[in-house]
Amino acid sequence: MRFCCCCSRLPRFISLGAQTGGSVIRPASYTGVFAMKPTYNTISLEGQKSFAPTFDTFGFFARTAEDLQLLADIFALHDDELPPQEDIQIDQVSVALIKTPIWSQAGPSTIEAMEQAAAILQNSGARVEEINLPSEVLDAGNLRRIQKIITNAEARVSFLREYRVGKAELSPEIQNIVENISNHTHKELVEA
Repeated sequence: MRFCCCCSRLPRFISLGAQTGGSVIRPASYTGVFAMKPTYNTISLEGQKSFAPTFDTFGFFARTAEDLQLLADIFALHDDELPPQEDIQIDQVSVALIKTPIWSQAGPSTIEAMEQAAAILQNSGARVEEINLPSEVLDAGNLRRIQKIITNAEARVSFLREYRVGKAELSPEIQNIVENISNHTHKELVEA
């Protein structure tokens, strides 16, 4: 292991990434590194190639939460002021537990962790309420279809120039998107 020359802690390792559909939060959860995907449109996408602007969000990977804070400071990410901790009364906290359309795919450990968290919050005095999503967003397959239509349509526009000047340099997947082999129509995009 290498240590920083001026202190006894490990050197900072940070990485920047873009998330269209999970490309920051998923790899971080799989590998155990810290990650942050700020709210959509918090950081400009200027200087990076956008795949699907409707979904693309700039994000960070780091070894520690402190390193994520460093990146948040560099990118001037600020949230509303939180009330002082002593002003927060647990019996005034409301937590929504939302089982998404893909909840059935959650592993036993995830389900157990969510149930334990809800129980701990309730036993501490917080109000925990399970919230049902509106029926129009309950079909996971339909949500994936809608996302694919939007991302493919936007990627087709994003990569058209590269396709026209260097098609052979693009991956077959990007070539297929630009060529619209899925045959998505403009009407489907508008509906999506």
